Amino acid sequence: MYSFDGAVIFSDSLDENLSFRDLKYHNDNIATGVHFRDDEYSKGIIRIYNPTGGIIYESENESKYIKSPSPPENIGNSLLDYDPVPWPFAPFDSMCTVWNHYEQHMSYGTSDWSYLHQGLDMITPINEPTYAVESGIVKCVLTIGGDSHWRLAISPRQNSGWSSGWLYAHLVQNSIQVDVGDTVDIYDYLGDIIYWVEDWGHIHFVEITDSGLVWQYFDNEWGINFNPLLALPSSEDIFPPIFDNIFPGQKFAFSPNQTDMQYLDPDHLTGDIDIIVKIRDYVGTSPWQQPAYELYYWVESIATGDTVYPRTLAQILNHSYDFYSSDLYEPYATLLYKRDSLLVPSNWMDTVRNYYHILTNNNGDSLAELSESQLSFHTADYPDGLYRISVEACDAYDNCTLESMEVIFQNSPDISFDPSPIRDTLIRGETEYRYLTIKNNGTVDLTVELEAVEFNPVDKSGDSDIRVDTEKGNISEPPIILNNWLFISPAADTLPPGDSLIAIIALDATTLSEGNYIGEIDITSNDPDTPAGTVPVNLTVITSGPECNYVVGDVNSSGAYDGPDVTYSVNYFKGGPAPPYSCECTPGNIWHVSGDVNASCSYNGLDVTYGVAYFKGGAGPMPCADCPPIELSRKMILIK
Repeated sequence: MYSFDGAVIFSDSLDENLSFRDLKYHNDNIATGVHFRDDEYSKGIIRIYNPTGGIIYESENESKYIKSPSPPENIGNSLLDYDPVPWPFAPFDSMCTVWNHYEQHMSYGTSDWSYLHQGLDMITPINEPTYAVESGIVKCVLTIGGDSHWRLAISPRQNSGWSSGWLYAHLVQNSIQVDVGDTVDIYDYLGDIIYWVEDWGHIHFVEITDSGLVWQYFDNEWGINFNPLLALPSSEDIFPPIFDNIFPGQKFAFSPNQTDMQYLDPDHLTGDIDIIVKIRDYVGTSPWQQPAYELYYWVESIATGDTVYPRTLAQILNHSYDFYSSDLYEPYATLLYKRDSLLVPSNWMDTVRNYYHILTNNNGDSLAELSESQLSFHTADYPDGLYRISVEACDAYDNCTLESMEVIFQNSPDISFDPSPIRDTLIRGETEYRYLTIKNNGTVDLTVELEAVEFNPVDKSGDSDIRVDTEKGNISEPPIILNNWLFISPAADTLPPGDSLIAIIALDATTLSEGNYIGEIDITSNDPDTPAGTVPVNLTVITSGPECNYVVGDVNSSGAYDGPDVTYSVNYFKGGPAPPYSCECTPGNIWHVSGDVNASCSYNGLDVTYGVAYFKGGAGPMPCADCPPIELSRKMILIK
């Protein structure tokens, strides 16, 4: 103890197995916490000094047996040339129950937030002793959030620059046996695991990196180095990962790059796509589902048998990061995994989990960079057709499984139209319009040209220069584009994907004589599968009967057939005025056609009798078949 002027008031030293932990000035005395530890036992001691250095109070707590179990003769080999470390629990060469994997997709079971897990979680009994996996210097002892989050880290060397060391998290605070600056040997007891749920706890284990003699958490220097599973030996995992269907009957899913809630038909893949697979794996005998550790994919053409996209690393869950914070890991979650309202990540407390790996957000190396979310598979780089996408999934112990799916790349315009023949009958002088709908079902612009082609009319005299095309059933020689009666508008157009065109086809009998007219609408487009199409057109032109414009029975030309017309007819036959309308019905025969109501092609007293019976509930009026009214005449002709 020193005075304010620097003079020594008193001093005290401890034996080899004792160390000071805390110092507090209290009621003019000095209270200290002393830790006793040897190879077998640990206990805490409270010692109080008076201002002159005399010990006025000392109390020992219960001792704790901390002797480490005997280490194994050989802990085994690690994976990928990492220096092997023992498991942090006894027995040191036996695999623990892995709960959460390194870079596992972590969520509360919703689509609005998730992050990547930053270490390896192992389930243990509550108060399970934890042991050092490597000798070194304690660099930190701290909590990042209350009693459940106490942790410590040990680096194999002490320096003020950058160094790495193993982190042990979720320890019971008063069980922690070390303090910053202490030297620790491999297999030394460190502390006990605190409870996490009612009947078990867990350790969060990972190698971290930081700078300084003492490692601080909130200085943005605390990073993580690699997947801890790769340094822990095991021979217990012999089962490969398992592929699950993403959608019913669909092994993989495909979405336009960087889109949510949009998934493409595997038989119609177009543009830049993300390829997504759902995989579950298990570490050893743990029942908790894990993501795939390593993924590769490649693409083959079914038509040629060639591998058009080589076997490429899609992801490997062994990335290093320069920071340690779940908030900062959130954007990396959607780099490695798909997350939206259709593909929802599971709750990290669930045993059964959803891991939707994105294969295409990687340039083939083992780095994870946020800019790689822009990457995708470019289907337009390959000809349209049938392809096989293959995916290989491996765990950290090189157990692998293979799955594939056949898909169709389609990056061309795709024309559709109704090729049904157009058949019509018009009275000479009429014009009628038909409509032709053309749609682009493809993924790029469709250019289409439309042409109305007329052929010579049928030569009923048997002219040998005009022949019937047996395939099309129309006149084929010589074709003439006359634009006399068949027209189409527009003549050309460009349709974006999904757009439609309604073309107007005009059948114009204004200048045509009676007869049959044959033509076609020729359709040409840039659709590689349907570059041309034809819609046959057949027009029959007829002439109507006599142009008699009247209402049957309307002899007084009032516009309707009613009782006064019967009276008018009676008066006419008694010498009264003649009906005001007459028509030439059969050449040279002009008569009062409206008075014929019994279809006799004559106007006489029988029509009066027929009309009286009609108005009493008898049969209706009928015109002369040789000269029906114009509107009825047209209907009759068209029916014929």
